[in-house]
Amino acid sequence: MTLIQRLTRALRSSERKFRATFEQAGVGIAQMAEEGHLLEVNPALCEILRYPREEILKLDYSQLVHPEDRKNRADVFGEIIIEPFATHTMELRMLRGDGETAWIRVTLSRFAEQTDSHACYLAIIEDISESHRLSAELSYQASHDELTGLINRRAFERYLDDALNHARNENSVHALCFIDLDQFKIINDTSGHFVGDYLLRQVAEMLSQHLRKGDVLARLGGDEFALILEYCDPDKAIELTDKLRQTLNATRFAWEDRSFNIGCSIGIVPITSASVDTTSLLRMADAACYLAKEQGRNRIHLVDDDDQALVERHEQMEWVGRIHAAIDDNRLFMDAQYITSLSSAEQRRYEVLVRMRDEDGRVLPPGAFLPAAERFDIAHLIDRWVIEHVLVQLGSHPEHLATLDACHINISGCSFDHLDFLDFVVGLFERHAVPAEKICFEITETAAVRSLTDARVFMERLGDLGCTFALDDFGSGLSSFGYLRQLPVDLIKIDGNFVRNIVTDATDRVMVNAISDIGQSMDKMIVAEFVENDNTLKLLQDMGVHFAQGYAVHYPRSFMDIVKGG
Repeated sequence: MTLIQRLTRALRSSERKFRATFEQAGVGIAQMAEEGHLLEVNPALCEILRYPREEILKLDYSQLVHPEDRKNRADVFGEIIIEPFATHTMELRMLRGDGETAWIRVTLSRFAEQTDSHACYLAIIEDISESHRLSAELSYQASHDELTGLINRRAFERYLDDALNHARNENSVHALCFIDLDQFKIINDTSGHFVGDYLLRQVAEMLSQHLRKGDVLARLGGDEFALILEYCDPDKAIELTDKLRQTLNATRFAWEDRSFNIGCSIGIVPITSASVDTTSLLRMADAACYLAKEQGRNRIHLVDDDDQALVERHEQMEWVGRIHAAIDDNRLFMDAQYITSLSSAEQRRYEVLVRMRDEDGRVLPPGAFLPAAERFDIAHLIDRWVIEHVLVQLGSHPEHLATLDACHINISGCSFDHLDFLDFVVGLFERHAVPAEKICFEITETAAVRSLTDARVFMERLGDLGCTFALDDFGSGLSSFGYLRQLPVDLIKIDGNFVRNIVTDATDRVMVNAISDIGQSMDKMIVAEFVENDNTLKLLQDMGVHFAQGYAVHYPRSFMDIVKGG
Protein backbone atom coordinates (compact mmCIF):
# COMPACT_ATOMS: atom_id res chain seq x y z
CA MET A 1 0.00 0.00 0.00
CA THR A 2 1.40 3.43 -0.94
CA LEU A 3 1.81 6.27 1.54
CA ILE A 4 -0.98 8.29 -0.02
CA GLN A 5 -3.32 5.30 0.19
CA ARG A 6 -2.45 4.84 3.89
CA LEU A 7 -3.04 8.55 4.55
CA THR A 8 -6.43 8.67 2.87
CA ARG A 9 -7.53 5.53 4.72
CA ALA A 10 -6.25 6.95 8.03
CA LEU A 11 -8.03 10.24 7.36
CA ARG A 12 -11.29 8.44 6.81
CA SER A 13 -10.96 6.20 9.84
CA SER A 14 -9.20 8.24 12.52
CA GLU A 15 -8.12 11.87 12.69
CA ARG A 16 -5.56 11.02 15.40
CA LYS A 17 -3.95 8.26 13.32
CA PHE A 18 -3.81 10.57 10.29
CA ARG A 19 -2.19 13.35 12.31
CA ALA A 20 0.58 11.04 13.55
CA THR A 21 1.36 9.76 10.07
CA PHE A 22 1.14 13.27 8.66
CA GLU A 23 3.57 14.86 11.12
CA GLN A 24 6.17 12.06 11.18
CA ALA A 25 6.40 11.31 7.44
CA GLY A 26 9.83 11.78 5.84
CA VAL A 27 8.30 13.28 2.70
CA GLY A 28 6.34 16.48 2.32
CA ILE A 29 2.57 16.22 2.68
CA ALA A 30 -0.06 18.90 2.09
CA GLN A 31 -3.83 19.11 2.26
CA MET A 32 -5.29 21.44 -0.35
CA ALA A 33 -8.71 22.89 -1.00
CA GLU A 34 -10.31 22.40 -4.37
CA GLU A 35 -9.11 25.82 -5.59
CA GLY A 36 -5.54 24.89 -4.63
CA HIS A 37 -5.24 26.76 -1.31
CA LEU A 38 -3.01 24.99 1.20
CA LEU A 39 -4.98 23.87 4.25
CA GLU A 40 -2.27 22.02 6.12
CA VAL A 41 1.40 21.07 5.59
CA ASN A 42 3.76 18.83 7.51
CA PRO A 43 7.27 19.72 8.79
CA ALA A 44 8.98 17.78 5.99
CA LEU A 45 7.26 19.92 3.34
CA CYS A 46 8.33 23.12 5.10
CA GLU A 47 11.91 21.86 5.09
CA ILE A 48 11.82 20.83 1.41
CA LEU A 49 10.40 24.17 0.25
CA ARG A 50 12.21 26.24 2.92
CA TYR A 51 9.14 28.10 4.13
CA PRO A 52 7.93 28.59 7.70
CA ARG A 53 4.57 26.86 8.23
CA GLU A 54 2.67 30.12 8.81
CA GLU A 55 4.04 31.59 5.54
CA ILE A 56 3.39 28.62 3.28
CA LEU A 57 -0.23 28.33 4.49
CA LYS A 58 -0.86 31.77 3.02
CA LEU A 59 -0.03 30.48 -0.49
CA ASP A 60 -1.89 28.59 -3.17
CA TYR A 61 -0.39 25.49 -4.73
CA SER A 62 -0.05 27.32 -8.05
CA GLN A 63 2.08 30.04 -6.42
CA LEU A 64 4.66 27.42 -5.48
CA VAL A 65 4.88 25.96 -8.99
CA HIS A 66 7.46 27.36 -11.43
CA PRO A 67 5.71 29.61 -14.00
CA GLU A 68 6.71 27.39 -16.91
CA ASP A 69 5.09 24.38 -15.24
CA ARG A 70 1.83 26.02 -14.04
CA LYS A 71 -0.04 25.42 -17.28
CA ASN A 72 -0.41 21.72 -16.43
CA ARG A 73 -2.12 22.22 -13.04
CA ALA A 74 -5.68 22.65 -14.27
CA ASP A 75 -5.50 19.56 -16.46
CA VAL A 76 -4.12 17.45 -13.62
CA PHE A 77 -6.72 18.66 -11.12
CA GLY A 78 -9.41 18.02 -13.71
CA GLU A 79 -8.32 14.41 -14.15
CA ILE A 80 -8.44 13.84 -10.40
CA ILE A 81 -11.83 15.52 -10.04
CA ILE A 82 -13.28 13.21 -12.67
CA GLU A 83 -11.82 10.14 -10.99
CA PRO A 84 -12.06 10.46 -7.17
CA PHE A 85 -9.52 8.56 -4.99
CA ALA A 86 -7.28 8.05 -8.04
CA THR A 87 -3.68 9.24 -7.84
CA HIS A 88 -1.74 11.31 -10.33
CA THR A 89 2.05 11.69 -10.26
CA MET A 90 4.05 14.33 -12.08
CA GLU A 91 7.46 15.94 -11.92
CA LEU A 92 7.76 19.72 -11.97
CA ARG A 93 9.72 22.61 -10.58
CA MET A 94 8.69 24.44 -7.40
CA LEU A 95 9.87 27.78 -6.05
CA ARG A 96 11.53 27.64 -2.65
CA GLY A 97 11.28 30.32 0.00
CA ASP A 98 14.97 31.18 -0.44
CA GLY A 99 14.50 31.94 -4.14
CA GLU A 100 15.97 28.66 -5.41
CA THR A 101 14.16 26.17 -7.63
CA ALA A 102 13.67 22.52 -6.71
CA TRP A 103 12.62 19.60 -8.85
CA ILE A 104 9.67 17.93 -7.13
CA ARG A 105 7.71 14.74 -7.65
CA VAL A 106 4.07 15.46 -6.74
CA THR A 107 1.55 12.68 -6.17
CA LEU A 108 -2.04 14.02 -5.89
CA SER A 109 -5.17 12.27 -4.70
CA ARG A 110 -8.73 13.61 -4.21
CA PHE A 111 -11.09 12.67 -1.45
CA ALA A 112 -14.27 14.20 0.07
CA GLU A 113 -14.14 15.75 3.53
CA GLN A 114 -16.55 14.31 6.12
CA THR A 115 -18.03 17.70 7.14
CA ASP A 116 -19.25 18.90 3.75
CA SER A 117 -19.32 18.00 0.10
CA HIS A 118 -16.32 20.10 -0.94
CA ALA A 119 -13.41 18.22 -2.44
CA CYS A 120 -10.06 18.07 -0.72
CA TYR A 121 -6.70 17.10 -2.19
CA LEU A 122 -3.83 15.31 -0.57
CA ALA A 123 -0.36 15.88 -2.07
CA ILE A 124 2.85 13.96 -1.44
CA ILE A 125 5.87 16.18 -2.18
CA GLU A 126 9.30 14.53 -2.78
CA ASP A 127 12.49 16.47 -3.50
CA ILE A 128 14.13 14.85 -6.56
CA SER A 129 16.51 17.75 -7.31
CA GLU A 130 19.65 15.67 -6.84
CA SER A 131 18.49 12.73 -8.93
CA HIS A 132 17.25 15.14 -11.59
CA ARG A 133 20.62 16.93 -11.54
CA LEU A 134 22.48 13.64 -11.91
CA SER A 135 20.16 12.58 -14.73
CA ALA A 136 20.67 15.91 -16.52
CA GLU A 137 24.44 15.65 -15.99
CA LEU A 138 24.55 12.14 -17.43
CA SER A 139 22.40 13.22 -20.36
CA TYR A 140 24.72 16.18 -20.99
CA GLN A 141 27.83 14.00 -20.77
CA ALA A 142 26.31 11.53 -23.21
CA SER A 143 25.76 14.25 -25.81
CA HIS A 144 28.67 16.66 -25.22
CA ASP A 145 32.43 16.65 -25.55
CA GLU A 146 33.99 16.89 -22.11
CA LEU A 147 36.98 18.98 -23.20
CA THR A 148 35.31 21.71 -25.27
CA GLY A 149 31.66 21.61 -24.19
CA LEU A 150 30.57 21.22 -27.81
CA ILE A 151 28.15 18.48 -28.76
CA ASN A 152 29.80 15.16 -29.60
CA ARG A 153 29.58 12.89 -32.64
CA ARG A 154 26.49 11.02 -31.44
CA ALA A 155 24.48 14.19 -30.85
CA PHE A 156 25.81 15.74 -34.07
CA GLU A 157 24.57 12.81 -36.12
CA ARG A 158 21.07 13.40 -34.74
CA TYR A 159 21.25 17.04 -35.85
CA LEU A 160 22.52 15.89 -39.24
CA ASP A 161 19.60 13.48 -39.55
CA ASP A 162 17.23 16.37 -38.79
CA ALA A 163 18.92 18.56 -41.42
CA LEU A 164 18.59 15.81 -44.01
CA ASN A 165 14.89 15.39 -43.18
CA HIS A 166 14.37 19.15 -43.56
CA ALA A 167 16.13 19.06 -46.93
CA ARG A 168 13.83 16.28 -48.13
CA ASN A 169 10.59 17.70 -46.71
CA GLU A 170 11.21 21.34 -47.67
CA ASN A 171 13.47 20.82 -50.70
CA SER A 172 15.96 23.04 -48.85
CA VAL A 173 19.77 23.05 -49.01
CA HIS A 174 22.15 22.94 -46.07
CA ALA A 175 25.90 22.27 -45.79
CA LEU A 176 27.91 19.71 -43.84
CA CYS A 177 31.49 20.77 -43.12
CA PHE A 178 34.41 18.84 -41.66
CA ILE A 179 37.15 20.98 -40.11
CA ASP A 180 40.55 19.45 -39.38
CA LEU A 181 43.33 21.45 -37.73
CA ASP A 182 46.59 21.54 -39.66
CA GLN A 183 49.83 20.45 -37.96
CA PHE A 184 48.09 20.09 -34.59
CA LYS A 185 50.09 16.93 -33.90
CA ILE A 186 53.32 18.94 -33.95
CA ILE A 187 52.02 21.24 -31.19
CA ASN A 188 50.81 18.26 -29.19
CA ASP A 189 54.13 16.43 -29.54
CA THR A 190 56.40 19.39 -28.89
CA SER A 191 54.44 21.21 -26.18
CA GLY A 192 52.47 18.41 -24.54
CA HIS A 193 48.85 17.31 -24.41
CA PHE A 194 47.96 19.89 -21.77
CA VAL A 195 48.80 22.69 -24.21
CA GLY A 196 47.07 20.78 -27.01
CA ASP A 197 43.88 20.54 -24.93
CA TYR A 198 44.05 24.25 -24.14
CA LEU A 199 44.41 25.02 -27.83
CA LEU A 200 41.41 22.84 -28.72
CA ARG A 201 39.26 24.70 -26.19
CA GLN A 202 40.36 28.04 -27.64
CA VAL A 203 39.61 26.88 -31.19
CA ALA A 204 36.17 25.63 -30.16
CA GLU A 205 35.38 28.97 -28.52
CA MET A 206 36.62 30.96 -31.51
CA LEU A 207 34.61 28.88 -34.00
CA SER A 208 31.47 29.12 -31.83
CA GLN A 209 31.69 32.92 -31.78
CA HIS A 210 31.56 33.14 -35.58
CA LEU A 211 28.51 30.95 -36.25
CA ARG A 212 25.07 32.06 -37.32
CA LYS A 213 21.99 31.33 -35.24
CA GLY A 214 20.86 27.79 -36.04
CA ASP A 215 24.28 26.50 -37.12
CA VAL A 216 25.54 23.44 -35.24
CA LEU A 217 29.18 22.89 -34.24
CA ALA A 218 30.57 19.64 -32.79
CA ARG A 219 33.90 18.15 -31.88
CA LEU A 220 34.13 14.68 -33.39
CA GLY A 221 37.35 13.75 -31.63
CA GLY A 222 41.05 14.62 -31.70
CA ASP A 223 41.49 17.81 -33.74
CA GLU A 224 38.40 17.20 -35.90
CA PHE A 225 35.32 19.41 -35.78
CA ALA A 226 32.08 19.25 -37.76
CA LEU A 227 29.62 21.95 -38.66
CA ILE A 228 26.09 22.07 -40.07
CA LEU A 229 25.25 25.34 -41.83
CA GLU A 230 21.46 25.58 -41.97
CA TYR A 231 19.77 26.84 -45.13
CA CYS A 232 23.08 27.44 -46.82
CA ASP A 233 23.88 26.87 -50.50
CA PRO A 234 27.39 25.79 -51.57
CA ASP A 235 28.58 29.29 -52.53
CA LYS A 236 27.47 30.69 -49.19
CA ALA A 237 29.04 27.73 -47.39
CA ILE A 238 32.40 28.45 -49.04
CA GLU A 239 32.11 32.12 -48.07
CA LEU A 240 31.28 31.34 -44.41
CA THR A 241 33.86 28.61 -43.94
CA ASP A 242 36.57 30.66 -45.62
CA LYS A 243 35.93 33.40 -43.04
CA LEU A 244 36.35 30.77 -40.32
CA ARG A 245 39.54 29.55 -41.95
CA GLN A 246 40.98 33.05 -42.28
CA THR A 247 40.02 33.99 -38.73
CA LEU A 248 41.60 30.85 -37.32
CA ASN A 249 44.71 31.32 -39.43
CA ALA A 250 45.10 34.93 -38.26
CA THR A 251 44.59 34.15 -34.57
CA ARG A 252 47.61 33.69 -32.31
CA PHE A 253 46.89 31.39 -29.39
CA ALA A 254 49.01 32.31 -26.37
CA TRP A 255 50.21 29.87 -23.72
CA GLU A 256 52.53 31.20 -21.03
CA ASP A 257 55.52 32.59 -22.95
CA ARG A 258 54.64 30.82 -26.20
CA SER A 259 52.17 31.56 -28.97
CA PHE A 260 50.86 29.37 -31.76
CA ASN A 261 49.41 29.89 -35.20
CA ILE A 262 47.19 27.14 -36.52
CA GLY A 263 45.36 26.67 -39.80
CA CYS A 264 42.65 24.29 -40.84
CA SER A 265 41.51 22.25 -43.81
CA ILE A 266 37.77 22.14 -44.51
CA GLY A 267 35.66 19.73 -46.53
CA ILE A 268 32.12 20.74 -47.55
CA VAL A 269 29.25 18.54 -48.74
CA PRO A 270 25.82 19.98 -49.68
CA ILE A 271 22.84 18.44 -47.84
CA THR A 272 20.01 18.22 -50.35
CA SER A 273 16.88 16.21 -50.98
CA ALA A 274 19.01 13.97 -53.22
CA SER A 275 21.47 13.07 -50.44
CA VAL A 276 21.44 9.33 -49.81
CA ASP A 277 21.78 9.18 -46.02
CA THR A 278 23.78 10.59 -43.11
CA THR A 279 26.45 7.89 -43.38
CA SER A 280 27.30 8.80 -46.96
CA LEU A 281 27.26 12.52 -46.10
CA LEU A 282 29.73 11.99 -43.27
CA ARG A 283 31.94 9.81 -45.46
CA MET A 284 32.03 12.38 -48.26
CA ALA A 285 32.72 15.27 -45.88
CA ASP A 286 35.59 13.34 -44.33
CA ALA A 287 37.02 12.55 -47.77
CA ALA A 288 36.64 16.19 -48.87
CA CYS A 289 38.51 17.34 -45.78
CA TYR A 290 41.37 14.94 -46.49
CA LEU A 291 41.48 16.15 -50.09
CA ALA A 292 41.86 19.71 -48.80
CA LYS A 293 44.81 18.52 -46.73
CA GLU A 294 46.36 16.63 -49.61
CA GLN A 295 46.02 19.65 -51.88
CA GLY A 296 48.24 21.70 -49.58
CA ARG A 297 46.36 22.25 -46.29
CA ASN A 298 44.77 25.47 -45.04
CA ARG A 299 42.16 25.37 -47.79
CA ILE A 300 38.60 24.29 -48.59
CA HIS A 301 37.38 21.47 -50.81
CA LEU A 302 33.74 21.44 -51.92
CA VAL A 303 32.26 18.18 -53.17
CA ASP A 304 30.33 18.64 -56.40
CA ASP A 305 28.47 16.28 -58.72
CA ASP A 306 31.52 15.64 -60.89
CA ASP A 307 34.30 15.53 -58.30
CA GLN A 308 37.06 13.50 -59.96
CA ALA A 309 39.39 13.91 -56.99
CA LEU A 310 36.76 12.37 -54.72
CA VAL A 311 36.11 9.57 -57.20
CA GLU A 312 39.83 8.80 -57.28
CA ARG A 313 39.98 8.80 -53.49
CA HIS A 314 37.02 6.41 -53.24
CA GLU A 315 38.66 4.10 -55.76
CA GLN A 316 41.85 4.09 -53.74
CA MET A 317 39.90 3.48 -50.53
CA GLU A 318 38.67 0.23 -52.04
CA TRP A 319 42.31 -0.87 -52.19
CA VAL A 320 42.59 -0.73 -48.40
CA GLY A 321 40.45 -3.81 -47.91
CA ARG A 322 42.10 -5.56 -50.85
CA ILE A 323 45.58 -4.95 -49.44
CA HIS A 324 44.60 -6.25 -46.01
CA ALA A 325 43.09 -9.32 -47.66
CA ALA A 326 46.21 -9.88 -49.79
CA ILE A 327 48.41 -9.82 -46.69
CA ASP A 328 46.08 -12.15 -44.79
CA ASP A 329 45.81 -14.54 -47.77
CA ASN A 330 49.57 -14.44 -48.46
CA ARG A 331 49.08 -13.00 -51.94
CA LEU A 332 52.05 -10.65 -51.73
CA PHE A 333 55.29 -11.79 -53.32
CA MET A 334 58.60 -10.29 -54.40
CA ASP A 335 60.64 -9.91 -57.54
CA ALA A 336 64.23 -8.71 -57.44
CA GLN A 337 66.31 -6.61 -59.82
CA TYR A 338 70.09 -6.62 -59.84
CA ILE A 339 72.01 -3.40 -59.29
CA THR A 340 75.07 -3.83 -61.50
CA SER A 341 78.52 -2.45 -60.74
CA LEU A 342 79.94 -0.24 -63.52
CA SER A 343 83.49 -0.63 -62.25
CA SER A 344 85.70 -3.68 -62.57
CA ALA A 345 84.85 -4.82 -59.05
CA GLU A 346 81.98 -7.32 -59.17
CA GLN A 347 79.28 -7.04 -56.54
CA ARG A 348 76.14 -9.05 -55.96
CA ARG A 349 73.51 -6.49 -55.07
CA TYR A 350 69.78 -6.33 -55.86
CA GLU A 351 66.60 -4.53 -54.88
CA VAL A 352 63.49 -6.48 -53.87
CA LEU A 353 60.25 -5.26 -55.46
CA VAL A 354 56.91 -6.13 -53.85
CA ARG A 355 54.08 -7.40 -56.04
CA MET A 356 50.51 -8.46 -55.35
CA ARG A 357 48.17 -11.06 -56.83
CA ASP A 358 44.50 -10.19 -57.00
CA GLU A 359 41.67 -12.49 -56.01
CA ASP A 360 41.86 -14.22 -59.41
CA GLY A 361 45.62 -14.71 -59.31
CA ARG A 362 46.50 -11.88 -61.71
CA VAL A 363 49.73 -10.02 -60.88
CA LEU A 364 49.24 -6.38 -59.95
CA PRO A 365 52.14 -3.92 -60.30
CA PRO A 366 53.14 -1.79 -57.29
CA GLY A 367 51.76 1.33 -58.98
CA ALA A 368 48.28 -0.15 -58.65
CA PHE A 369 48.24 -0.57 -54.87
CA LEU A 370 51.18 1.25 -53.26
CA PRO A 371 49.75 4.79 -53.75
CA ALA A 372 46.61 3.74 -51.88
CA ALA A 373 48.70 2.09 -49.18
CA GLU A 374 50.67 5.32 -48.73
CA ARG A 375 47.58 7.51 -48.83
CA PHE A 376 45.66 5.55 -46.22
CA ASP A 377 48.61 4.76 -43.95
CA ILE A 378 48.83 1.01 -44.38
CA ALA A 379 52.15 1.01 -46.26
CA HIS A 380 53.87 0.08 -42.99
CA LEU A 381 52.06 -3.28 -43.09
CA ILE A 382 53.59 -3.99 -46.50
CA ASP A 383 57.02 -2.86 -45.28
CA ARG A 384 56.80 -5.20 -42.29
CA TRP A 385 55.77 -8.10 -44.53
CA VAL A 386 58.62 -7.47 -46.99
CA ILE A 387 61.37 -7.07 -44.37
CA GLU A 388 60.30 -10.16 -42.45
CA HIS A 389 59.99 -12.34 -45.56
CA VAL A 390 63.34 -11.17 -46.94
CA LEU A 391 65.13 -11.99 -43.68
CA VAL A 392 63.40 -15.37 -43.43
CA GLN A 393 64.42 -16.36 -46.96
CA LEU A 394 67.97 -15.07 -46.71
CA GLY A 395 68.41 -16.81 -43.37
CA SER A 396 67.12 -20.03 -44.91
CA HIS A 397 69.68 -19.92 -47.73
CA PRO A 398 73.12 -19.39 -46.16
CA GLU A 399 74.99 -20.27 -49.39
CA HIS A 400 73.29 -17.42 -51.23
CA LEU A 401 73.67 -15.10 -48.25
CA ALA A 402 77.42 -15.69 -48.17
CA THR A 403 77.82 -14.38 -51.74
CA LEU A 404 75.46 -11.42 -51.30
CA ASP A 405 76.85 -7.91 -50.90
CA ALA A 406 73.53 -6.22 -50.20
CA CYS A 407 69.81 -6.71 -50.55
CA HIS A 408 68.01 -3.38 -50.96
CA ILE A 409 64.62 -3.00 -49.26
CA ASN A 410 62.34 0.02 -49.76
CA ILE A 411 60.88 1.77 -46.71
CA SER A 412 57.78 3.98 -46.91
CA GLY A 413 57.93 7.35 -45.19
CA CYS A 414 54.59 6.51 -43.56
CA SER A 415 56.25 3.69 -41.61
CA PHE A 416 58.20 6.25 -39.58
CA ASP A 417 54.89 7.53 -38.18
CA HIS A 418 54.41 4.25 -36.31
CA LEU A 419 56.31 4.29 -33.04
CA ASP A 420 56.79 0.53 -32.91
CA PHE A 421 58.19 0.19 -36.43
CA LEU A 422 61.85 0.68 -35.54
CA ASP A 423 61.66 -1.81 -32.65
CA PHE A 424 59.88 -4.24 -34.95
CA VAL A 425 62.73 -4.12 -37.49
CA VAL A 426 65.41 -4.42 -34.80
CA GLY A 427 63.55 -7.41 -33.38
CA LEU A 428 63.59 -9.12 -36.78
CA PHE A 429 67.37 -8.88 -36.96
CA GLU A 430 67.61 -10.36 -33.48
CA ARG A 431 65.43 -13.33 -34.46
CA HIS A 432 66.90 -14.16 -37.88
CA ALA A 433 70.43 -15.25 -38.81
CA VAL A 434 71.06 -12.45 -41.28
CA PRO A 435 73.96 -10.04 -40.69
CA ALA A 436 72.71 -6.46 -40.74
CA GLU A 437 75.52 -5.59 -43.19
CA LYS A 438 73.66 -7.56 -45.85
CA ILE A 439 70.68 -5.19 -45.84
CA CYS A 440 70.51 -1.75 -47.44
CA PHE A 441 67.32 0.18 -46.71
CA GLU A 442 66.14 2.57 -49.41
CA ILE A 443 64.25 5.68 -48.34
CA THR A 444 62.95 8.19 -50.87
CA GLU A 445 64.21 11.72 -50.58
CA THR A 446 60.69 13.11 -50.13
CA ALA A 447 59.91 10.58 -47.38
CA ALA A 448 63.15 11.37 -45.56
CA VAL A 449 62.49 15.11 -45.73
CA ARG A 450 58.89 14.65 -44.58
CA SER A 451 60.02 12.76 -41.45
CA LEU A 452 63.59 14.00 -41.17
CA THR A 453 64.05 13.40 -37.43
CA ASP A 454 62.39 9.98 -37.47
CA ALA A 455 64.34 8.94 -40.58
CA ARG A 456 67.62 9.96 -38.97
CA VAL A 457 66.81 8.04 -35.76
CA PHE A 458 65.92 4.96 -37.86
CA MET A 459 69.17 5.19 -39.84
CA GLU A 460 71.37 5.77 -36.81
CA ARG A 461 69.99 2.88 -34.77
CA LEU A 462 70.04 0.35 -37.61
CA GLY A 463 73.34 1.77 -38.83
CA ASP A 464 74.80 0.85 -35.44
CA LEU A 465 73.77 -2.74 -36.20
CA GLY A 466 75.55 -2.59 -39.56
CA CYS A 467 72.80 -1.76 -42.06
CA THR A 468 73.49 0.65 -44.92
CA PHE A 469 71.15 3.19 -46.45
CA ALA A 470 70.34 4.56 -49.89
CA LEU A 471 68.55 7.83 -50.54
CA ASP A 472 66.16 7.00 -53.38
CA ASP A 473 64.83 9.33 -56.12
CA PHE A 474 67.57 11.81 -55.28
CA GLY A 475 67.27 15.17 -57.01
CA SER A 476 63.47 15.33 -56.90
CA GLY A 477 63.54 17.81 -53.99
CA LEU A 478 64.50 21.46 -54.00
CA SER A 479 67.12 21.15 -51.25
CA SER A 480 68.53 17.73 -51.96
CA PHE A 481 72.15 18.36 -51.04
CA GLY A 482 71.24 20.27 -47.89
CA TYR A 483 69.27 17.30 -46.57
CA LEU A 484 72.00 14.90 -47.71
CA ARG A 485 74.33 16.42 -45.14
CA GLN A 486 71.83 15.66 -42.35
CA LEU A 487 71.27 11.98 -43.13
CA PRO A 488 73.75 9.10 -42.62
CA VAL A 489 73.28 7.61 -46.10
CA ASP A 490 75.82 5.46 -47.94
CA LEU A 491 74.37 5.50 -51.45
CA ILE A 492 72.56 8.03 -53.62
CA LYS A 493 70.10 6.71 -56.19
CA ILE A 494 69.62 9.39 -58.82
CA ASP A 495 65.98 10.02 -59.73
CA GLY A 496 65.23 7.96 -62.86
CA ASN A 497 63.44 10.91 -64.45
CA PHE A 498 66.85 12.54 -64.90
CA VAL A 499 68.61 9.34 -66.03
CA ARG A 500 66.14 8.11 -68.62
CA ASN A 501 66.85 10.82 -71.21
CA ILE A 502 70.48 11.75 -70.61
CA VAL A 503 71.45 10.61 -74.11
CA THR A 504 69.14 13.14 -75.77
CA ASP A 505 68.61 15.82 -73.10
CA ALA A 506 71.63 17.95 -72.26
CA THR A 507 70.00 19.42 -69.11
CA ASP A 508 69.36 15.97 -67.66
CA ARG A 509 72.89 14.94 -68.57
CA VAL A 510 74.36 17.92 -66.70
CA MET A 511 72.11 17.26 -63.71
CA VAL A 512 73.13 13.59 -63.44
CA ASN A 513 76.80 14.48 -63.81
CA ALA A 514 76.53 17.16 -61.11
CA ILE A 515 74.77 14.82 -58.67
CA SER A 516 77.42 12.17 -59.30
CA ASP A 517 80.32 14.60 -58.79
CA ILE A 518 78.93 16.21 -55.63
CA GLY A 519 77.82 12.87 -54.18
CA GLN A 520 81.24 11.32 -54.72
CA SER A 521 82.88 14.37 -53.12
CA MET A 522 80.82 13.50 -50.04
CA ASP A 523 82.04 9.85 -50.20
CA LYS A 524 78.67 8.50 -51.33
CA MET A 525 78.26 5.63 -53.77
CA ILE A 526 76.16 6.64 -56.80
CA VAL A 527 73.42 4.50 -58.36
CA ALA A 528 71.60 5.44 -61.56
CA GLU A 529 68.05 4.11 -61.96
CA PHE A 530 65.97 3.62 -65.12
CA VAL A 531 68.96 2.63 -67.25
CA GLU A 532 67.16 1.30 -70.32
CA ASN A 533 69.75 1.14 -73.12
CA ASP A 534 73.47 0.67 -73.78
CA ASN A 535 74.07 4.31 -74.75
CA THR A 536 72.82 5.46 -71.36
CA LEU A 537 74.99 2.82 -69.71
CA LYS A 538 78.08 4.07 -71.55
CA LEU A 539 77.46 7.71 -70.56
CA LEU A 540 77.06 6.73 -66.90
CA GLN A 541 80.34 4.80 -66.99
CA ASP A 542 82.08 7.85 -68.43
CA MET A 543 80.67 9.99 -65.61
CA GLY A 544 82.09 7.61 -63.01
CA VAL A 545 78.71 6.46 -61.68
CA HIS A 546 79.26 3.36 -59.53
CA PHE A 547 76.10 1.31 -60.18
CA ALA A 548 73.32 1.03 -62.74
CA GLN A 549 69.83 -0.38 -62.36
CA GLY A 550 67.27 -0.85 -65.10
CA TYR A 551 66.16 -3.03 -67.98
CA ALA A 552 69.44 -2.51 -69.81
CA VAL A 553 71.31 -4.48 -67.14
CA HIS A 554 68.67 -6.79 -65.60
CA TYR A 555 64.97 -7.47 -65.95
CA PRO A 556 63.25 -8.20 -62.59
CA ARG A 557 62.69 -11.86 -61.79
CA SER A 558 61.43 -13.90 -58.87
CA PHE A 559 63.24 -13.18 -55.63
CA MET A 560 62.81 -16.81 -54.61
CA ASP A 561 64.48 -18.01 -57.83
CA ILE A 562 67.46 -15.73 -57.22
CA VAL A 563 67.79 -16.81 -53.58
CA LYS A 564 67.65 -20.47 -54.57
CA GLY A 565 70.36 -19.91 -57.18
CA GLY A 566 68.13 -20.43 -60.21
